[in-house]
Amino acid sequence: MLLELSENQREELARLVSAALSDLSSEIAATENPAYVDLLRDRRVHLVSILAQLVATP
Repeated sequence: MLLELSENQREELARLVSAALSDLSSEIAATENPAYVDLLRDRRVHLVSILAQLVATP
């Protein structure tokens, strides 16, 4: 899928993903259910990948 964003949209999306990653780290630390921790870690992997793509975009 190709998503075209303006520079302002890309920057805002990167900020939102960064904020979600920060919140996710806190949630992982506070979660005691191992299965849920695994799910959150998988989500973090996906968000890190998305953020890397947003930051790498010229």
